[in-house]
Amino acid sequence: MKTYQLRSYRIREDAMEAWLEEWARDVAPLRQRYGFTVEGAWRSEIEDRFVWILGYEGDTEAFEEANARYYDSPERQATQPDPARHLESAETILMTAVDVPQGPAAPAMPSIETAPSADTAPDAKTDLLAE
Repeated sequence: MKTYQLRSYRIREDAMEAWLEEWARDVAPLRQRYGFTVEGAWRSEIEDRFVWILGYEGDTEAFEEANARYYDSPERQATQPDPARHLESAETILMTAVDVPQGPAAPAMPSIETAPSADTAPDAKTDLLAE
């Protein structure tokens, strides 16, 4: 079982580039050294928001234990200046995956044939009604 955490940060005004640099240099690699996977990361320039998903092999309790080890680690404690100074707010949500049904593709929609115009087929109305 793998547990995920959605992390959504509001970045302080004019701090996005500095945050991205420090996250890529310090935060993400250290998370990976502590057994986490970075499933993906996204930014929204409109809202000065950074969102990423962490994964950890194990249940939510194992995730929380690994998270505590990460924050208590000498490496995280030594990360100065603290990259969190760029965050205006942070939200986190622990998640587990759900099965997505995999089946045949949905059938194609039947095509709608265009009725011939009255100029080309004088009996078009009669033919369409007969179908």
